[in-house]
Amino acid sequence: MRFLSDWKAKGKKLAQQKCYAIFCYAVLITAGIYLLGSLLTKGWLADKIFFIHTGDFFMDFFNSIRDASLGLGSYTERHVIYPPMANLIFVLFSKITPAAYNATSFDDRQTWSAYGTNIALCVIFTVVCTLLFFLVSYNLLNTSRKNKIIFAAVSVFSVPYLYMMERGNIMVLAVVALLCYLLTYDSEKAWVRELGLLALAFSFSLKLYPIMFAWILLADKRYKEFFRCALYSVALLILPSFAFEGPSCLLTIFENIFGFSSGTGTKGVLAIISEYAGLPPALVSGVAYGLFLLCGVCFALSVFLYREKSERWKIWILGCITFAAFPPLSSIYAWILFLIPLALIFNQGVAMREIKAYFIPVMIPFLFIPIPLPHRLPANTVVMYVCLVFLEVYAICDTVRKIVQLRKKNMA
Repeated sequence: MRFLSDWKAKGKKLAQQKCYAIFCYAVLITAGIYLLGSLLTKGWLADKIFFIHTGDFFMDFFNSIRDASLGLGSYTERHVIYPPMANLIFVLFSKITPAAYNATSFDDRQTWSAYGTNIALCVIFTVVCTLLFFLVSYNLLNTSRKNKIIFAAVSVFSVPYLYMMERGNIMVLAVVALLCYLLTYDSEKAWVRELGLLALAFSFSLKLYPIMFAWILLADKRYKEFFRCALYSVALLILPSFAFEGPSCLLTIFENIFGFSSGTGTKGVLAIISEYAGLPPALVSGVAYGLFLLCGVCFALSVFLYREKSERWKIWILGCITFAAFPPLSSIYAWILFLIPLALIFNQGVAMREIKAYFIPVMIPFLFIPIPLPHRLPANTVVMYVCLVFLEVYAICDTVRKIVQLRKKNMA
């Protein structure tokens, strides 16, 4: 029996090494092909993995600065959906950027590169965020220093991260904070775990949705930490709101969120997909939201279905799928969150038969697929949606299977 146990443990370790190697080699090889193709086409292929082929370069950052410079007007006039903490950070940035640029019209928003201060801020933001992201990615794996460096480098040079930085999206700070929560989750030191709770609360204060991962605390019956995290989150949501005339601005934000969710900005990709599939847009949108709701239910149940520490990766992966499944949030850069379940899989050495249906579709959107498509839509975005739909359907079926399995076990 000991031999059988050792053989299983060895099998899990081999699966861990195999998955790690496949992920790193796949990203590096496709990145090499992408760079070679860009050189051979004299740069023509280089922008095909980015949003409208870099036609809106770094505008998540500078649009937000222009909006935030209006103070409360960013919510009432520009209908911004960022929480107060994120908007406050952009207010601080707006004190650095030239007032002449902050006052530009929407049509002149891309003139930011005409100002030296803006270029310097763009470079500093990118470098600092990348260094922070590299550092936390480096610490995600329990392996050799060499493998840690390779994994961190691959993470930084993956498509989701590059796409996120090309947009200049503040989500990078939310992701860094969320990764800190993961890194400190199992610390033996209480103060380190508390810092992790603060990191999760800060991540929530920037993007709201990361708070869903506090649900994982319930799986480990860490109820006091769960409620402290909730208190930190509420504090970091309300306190910055006083820079925008108080908590009443939160009502405006939620109105803006629902308006944003039903607007043209979030239906673009779904509309294109429905057009090419020859299906009514309402049907495609309805299916997308239906799958999101089912995945949300699966994630809510996951903390009760996967109680073993070795199964925690499934809770995280269901959380990431649920997050990515929400149509307004479905984006290539949002896929960077899947680094978390990948790191857990690499660390825990999960058996290949348990992860193969998840691993491949999670990995593919990290790869470089610089194929030009109509509507200036990146091929990576289309591939991401295909992988996402597969993951949604499989995760729902897998959850049902787990429920049936536990039910039979309890009845036996």
